[in-house]
Amino acid sequence: METITIEVEPEIARAYRNLSPTERQKIQIVLNIWLKQIINKIPIELDELIQRMQDRTNENDHIPETTKIDAR
Repeated sequence: METITIEVEPEIARAYRNLSPTERQKIQIVLNIWLKQIINKIPIELDELIQRMQDRTNENDHIPETTKIDAR
């Protein structure tokens, strides 16, 4: 494995840091699988994927307006 850095919202970072090592490892496994699927199987353009994810998130009001992704 290799370490990378990804920026997240502050509350996500705090929650992650507060997890037990076992829970962190579980999240790392899930993220590794998810990223591998996105990178290796890109069934649609990455911008379209980002837009779909943003649309779903925005529909659920999980992120404030200032942190929305501009996929253009």
